[in-house]
Amino acid sequence: MTAVRDSLGRGAAFLLNGQDADGGWRDFNLRPGVSTSWTTAYVAARVETLTDLVPAAAAAADAAARFLRDSRVAGGGWAYNARCPPDADSTALTLLFLGRREPRPSLKDVAVLAAFQHPDGGFATYRAWRADHGWARPHAEVTATALRALALFLPSDHWVPRRGLTWLAGQAARPEQATYWWATGAYLKLELARLGVAIADDAAADADNAGVFARALELERAVLSGVGREAIAATAQSLIARQCADGGWPSEPILRLPDPAGAHAGSTHADQNRLFATATALSALNAARAGAR
Repeated sequence: MTAVRDSLGRGAAFLLNGQDADGGWRDFNLRPGVSTSWTTAYVAARVETLTDLVPAAAAAADAAARFLRDSRVAGGGWAYNARCPPDADSTALTLLFLGRREPRPSLKDVAVLAAFQHPDGGFATYRAWRADHGWARPHAEVTATALRALALFLPSDHWVPRRGLTWLAGQAARPEQATYWWATGAYLKLELARLGVAIADDAAADADNAGVFARALELERAVLSGVGREAIAATAQSLIARQCADGGWPSEPILRLPDPAGAHAGSTHADQNRLFATATALSALNAARAGAR
């Protein structure tokens, strides 16, 4: 796995170079501006897994933790950026990262995340809008990430995760259709695999035509699913082949912004700084490296 280790080292260097002086990683540029807490939590959790290979990753993760603690919303939780209200996905991703560190997040932040749950068990991304607003309805990928975060703080028999898993199991029968925020169903499928939720529609992305983001997500899911080493190695090599000379991976339109009224499909957006896709690729390759040991 020498090629994988080399790719991980170059990719980690790209991410460390892309970290801002305040410890944040900023990416995407949508109407509210550039994302801060959301992308920082996502990237930091993946950088932290590379500390055995890249010692400088530890200091970068520590800086990101300080940034996230400083960017906590006054009433609890975390947001896309300082201009936005708290959302379930940013809060869940931050709890997943900080929840394994000391000091642990406040139980108030856990309660803020739990408050995004609807009576049917699903978690909405936002709750600052009326109930018929599309972004305030339950979303499968957000629910899965929220449940993974809450598992760090709540027992498995607690009614919040039990109700959430029941709702999510229904969505797993049609993961492509249940996907809301992403241009590929591979994100939701990986989150379901991390939770151990069986997927009825288990078709993988077309390896020859999938973009970097979907390919990386499928690779990590393959590792979790126990796919044969030869298949995993082949997919890892195809991902490495798309790595850019600077160590990052190409930017693609991966994030979907659906029309909250449902009148049209909305728009898709690329991570212009290439941090999100690169972090996803590194996570997959690191999983492949661990699985090959």
